[in-house]
Amino acid sequence: MSLLRLRECEMVHSVMSNKSGQRLLSWMKEQKS
Repeated sequence: MSLLRLRECEMVHSVMSNKSGQRLLSWMKEQKS
């Protein structure tokens, strides 16, 4: 597992710990599909 990937996981984890981040995350998932 690369450092960049680990950084990304840390960012996602911190984002998921707040409500506005959860909305952003679900929005990003919609953009990908």
